[in-house]
This record gives sequence, C-alpha cells and structure tokens, in this order.
Amino acid sequence: ANIREQCCWVHYSSKKHIDSLLTLKKAQLLIEASVNRVSLQKPIKIKRVEVEKSCAILGGGIAGMNIALNLSRAGIKVYLIEKSPTLGGKVARWQKISDMGDCSACLISELIGEIVKENNIEILTNTEIISVSGEVGNFTISLIKKPRYVDETKCTGCKQCVDVCAREKVNLYEFG
Repeated sequence: ANIREQCCWVHYSSKKHIDSLLTLKKAQLLIEASVNRVSLQKPIKIKRVEVEKSCAILGGGIAGMNIALNLSRAGIKVYLIEKSPTLGGKVARWQKISDMGDCSACLISELIGEIVKENNIEILTNTEIISVSGEVGNFTISLIKKPRYVDETKCTGCKQCVDVCAREKVNLYEFG
C-alpha cells in the first residue's frame, strides 16, 4: 500500500485534526485492500536457469572497451559489438581528452591493443543488432555484419586493396 503518496501528501492541510482522521481511515482501507489482493495472487515459482558465462557489450567506445577488458579479465566471454567499422567511438575524433593534453589516439590505440590480446573478447565491428529475444540468463541476439569487401582472414595490412579500390569515403574523423 502506497500510504505516503496516496494519503499523507494528498490530504495534507492546516486543519490537521479533520484531515488526520480521514487520512487514517483511507490508509486503513488501502492496507486492507492490499492484503486482500495479495491473498488472491499465486506464489512465484523459483526457477533454476543454466547461464552461459558470456555477455554482449553494445558500443566499442572508451566505456565499452574498458568494461570489455574488465569482464574478460574476470573470466567472462565478451562479445564487443560496434556498428561502425572501427573501435574508439566519438573520442577517436578528438585530438586531446583533457586540458592536460592527453592524446585521445594514444589512449584508444593502447586500449585496442589490450583488447586484441585478450582471448575472451570477440570484436564484431561493422555489425548491427537486428533483434534481441529470450529471458533473464538466456538471451539471443541476432546480428547483421555489413560487408567490408576485404577478406579479414587474409588481410595482412599491406594496403594493396587501396590501390585497386576506386571508391573514396568521407573521413568522419576529420568531420568531412
């Protein structure tokens, strides 16, 4: 019974004697109604659920990368899902993070380096969520991975693909 919001605050007045009797009567009725309502409800069944020790983190910005590292080091399998092609989020666009001149690119590259070394973290960039279903302890996330036009398993970083690709893309990190 929500006595404070439904009685005390609603019936507050300078005529305390009259209002206090009405408020008391209303409070008694609310409590009686709440007890009667509980007697009609079914008990909650306790259900044991097997849980896979894994989690999905949506967003590969600074916060997402930090929590991914912490969970991975705690022994939990992490799926780091980022909709853009690279990790780093909005901070990757900044030159410095604070007035002290901390380099944002340095911080991000250090974090990405640590994440890549972790066996418990699976990085899914250029990936969007289609749907989430399930219940507590057993969720299923459907994803769609946008094409990169480069086979990630064969890429050595030689940049030969840049020479043959005729398309140029706007550089979002320099705002166009």
